Amino acid sequence: MVPGTFRGVALLKARGLPIAMGHGPEPLKQAAALIVGSNDDGSLTDAIGRIFGAAPAR
Repeated sequence: MVPGTFRGVALLKARGLPIAMGHGPEPLKQAAALIVGSNDDGSLTDAIGRIFGAAPAR
């Protein structure tokens, strides 16, 4: 288990819309409502667009 994963799962469960990165630890992805790609490819921006109903700018 990756250090801090248990704390991360608790934090995700406490949020209204938990988002995990696709390359994150499996327990975090299981606790997430939305899984996005890598932090290197603009996936977080894409996730924000999906949440607010905006099309991603690519």
